[in-house]
Amino acid sequence: MSTQRKTNRGTSSPERKRVALNINEPSDRQRLVEEFFEQKLVGQPGLRNAAVRAYARGISVLKRKGRPIYVVFALGKRGTGKTFTPSKLAEFIHGDETALIKIKCGAYKEPHRVAQLLGAPPSYVGYKDPDDTKSQTPAGKMDKSAKLTRHNIVASRKGSDVPISLIVVDEVEKAIEELEDVLLSIMWEAEVDLGNNETTDFSDCIIWLTGNVAADQLEKLGKVIGFIQPKVEQGDIEETVESVLKSRYKPEFLDRIDEIVIAEQFEGDQMRQMVEVHINEFRRSMEDSLPRGKQFDLAVEPGAVDFILKKAKEDSDSARGIVRTIEKYLSDPLGNELVKNTITLGDRVEVAYEEGNDALSFYLLEGEGTVSDADKMAIFGDRDTGVGLGMQRRTARANALAKKQAKKRYSVTIEATSDNKLAAEAATIQHEAKEIFGLSIKQITLTTDGEPHSMTFIVEGIAEQMELFSESFKDAKIAEVKTPDGEAA
Repeated sequence: MSTQRKTNRGTSSPERKRVALNINEPSDRQRLVEEFFEQKLVGQPGLRNAAVRAYARGISVLKRKGRPIYVVFALGKRGTGKTFTPSKLAEFIHGDETALIKIKCGAYKEPHRVAQLLGAPPSYVGYKDPDDTKSQTPAGKMDKSAKLTRHNIVASRKGSDVPISLIVVDEVEKAIEELEDVLLSIMWEAEVDLGNNETTDFSDCIIWLTGNVAADQLEKLGKVIGFIQPKVEQGDIEETVESVLKSRYKPEFLDRIDEIVIAEQFEGDQMRQMVEVHINEFRRSMEDSLPRGKQFDLAVEPGAVDFILKKAKEDSDSARGIVRTIEKYLSDPLGNELVKNTITLGDRVEVAYEEGNDALSFYLLEGEGTVSDADKMAIFGDRDTGVGLGMQRRTARANALAKKQAKKRYSVTIEATSDNKLAAEAATIQHEAKEIFGLSIKQITLTTDGEPHSMTFIVEGIAEQMELFSESFKDAKIAEVKTPDGEAA
């Protein structure tokens, strides 16, 4: 029995439809990390873009195998954000800016110190037998016998389930030859052999190198051209840096770097913006670290910000100078008042600058601050801190602000591959949006045409509430709702 294939030779085939892909349009996840860095990093578009590209490569299903995710070499003067940037990337990915492994090259100037990164070989003091289960480091704890173990790469994520680790190699120009050889192996093959003959895999790591190499040459270049502060053409900067790098490093070392970034010197209003960013960082750190029952609100007036900026410029023109100034004029005085117990739960402290003084003025408003439910709880023994305590405090403060400020409308869209998953996620969002983040839901739209299925909520709240909401629901697409004339709804 024979079969015949039916053909349509006598009919014309349907016209093909080609749709141009907008490859320059960022994904929703890329937009999230871009928005995050806009709030956390002032200026420095090169550093910011490198961090975004590294993250985008990390979440791509087409990333190379047998290589690190991305290798960045950030150059520039001290205090320009070279090491600050990867710490903020760690915060975005894992929720903790310390969720990384840092190698300070200045601390590894002798071969035996470099060996400590890899661990001791058999028969040497400190050797750790990989087959001895009793001597293994518990999950989540860092293995001190060798810094570059696979165990530590996973543990550095601080419990996060995102399979991306960050390795920061600081002041790489101070690396001796033995350390450069270790870096070469990591940067190209994504592997390094440990002292106990195990091999560490770095294929899920972003490698972030920092260095001050060429900084002196750039400063000389600026003075030759006639500027007190080095402000020269980008082409001259790149040519100078390229020349110094070629004279300092082996060709194979440079060939294994995905991107070289030159951090810019801060100028003008950028320094003031940095002061505001670091004051917010200090406030967030304070909310995270204060013992339970010690919560208070902190308000820093514009005049106090200007004073901190002035003192920071007298110290240096770098971010480190700002941090030192905030510690001296804001953190230390507040810490002293807490020791004296003059500030108690639910108080508000306003910081101002009085003309002619060489310090800030601190004013206490008793009982005018916000108090989270967590801080009202009784304390048993020494258990005065808790998981998410800082988030609860920030949420309480945002909800208190929402009672005084005009609210805006935002769209929150979630996607899922099935109705059941969508329903489960939607139930969680509805509950937490209202009960935890103080948002009111005005409208819900369900879309089930094709995959993924999606649901959009229209919620009402203030920017501070939405920022905290987005921290908890990173995969949700959030946008402010505008009216036809462009105004906020």
